Amino acid sequence: MREKKRLEHMIATDADLARRTDDIHAYLDLAKEGENVDADLQREISSLREFIDKLETETLLSGENDPRNAIVTIHPGAGGTESQDWADMLLRMYLRWAERQGFETILYDYQPGEEAGLKSATFAVNGEYAFGLLQSESAFTAWCAFRRSIRPSAAIRRSPACSSRRKSTTASKS
Repeated sequence: MREKKRLEHMIATDADLARRTDDIHAYLDLAKEGENVDADLQREISSLREFIDKLETETLLSGENDPRNAIVTIHPGAGGTESQDWADMLLRMYLRWAERQGFETILYDYQPGEEAGLKSATFAVNGEYAFGLLQSESAFTAWCAFRRSIRPSAAIRRSPACSSRRKSTTASKS
């Protein structure tokens, strides 16, 4: 079933790409005839650029679990209140990132820290390629650099979520 859906998506993507390029060629033909289509042509080219960027990301994320939803668990490491506070900031950054990407998030568990921050949090990120994007270096390079620049540590575990909402494999990054 998953393979059928993937193949249907590939066919639809190919048809959409052909339609978009045909539209741009039509605007170029109109421009050659003297029509003022600059705004429409710019809009179509920008739309095509966004589509190609999305297609490139999908191509790069070709791992078995990349298209799946993700379950993320955050636990503060050693460092007491500072670590718990950092873990809470990390949770907010992940949730904001997911929102900007258009993913649905579901907070399953949140245990607040005694003074500040959190003791642990578990949430799901649902959407196409959620796990792959969360695993990719490009999605969180800035956050990892920021995280390395301060002392408190937090353990982050991201797991691909199967359609039955079970974890299949686990990948850890800290």
